[in-house]
Amino acid sequence: MILGIGTDIVSISRIEDIYKRHDVRFLARCFTDAERALIGDDSAAIARRYAAKEAAAKAFGTGIGKDISFHDLEVLKAQSGAPLLQISAHARDFLAQKHGIDGSAIKTHISLSDDPPYAVAYVVFEA
Repeated sequence: MILGIGTDIVSISRIEDIYKRHDVRFLARCFTDAERALIGDDSAAIARRYAAKEAAAKAFGTGIGKDISFHDLEVLKAQSGAPLLQISAHARDFLAQKHGIDGSAIKTHISLSDDPPYAVAYVVFEA
């Protein structure tokens, strides 16, 4: 059963401008330590992961805010190199309660891409 679908597209240059203005504060607000280690200062990588978090928040049906934060969503890499979306226990519980299901049944699917000047992400939650 599909629990939620979200997509987001961002301008890489807009994310790069935000990063240049706010530097470490922007990265710390939006990304976990593990994510920051993966992306370094690669603007396209930052934009892809930012789009992923926005897409995931849309799949939750809430956006980023009171119920789901940037740090509830972590975009890492599987051993194969494919993107891997991990959600916090809080986010998993939120989604499970919203749909009246067992949180352990939730699966995440994510696709990331960029073709400058844009980065795009697509997220699906299923159970």
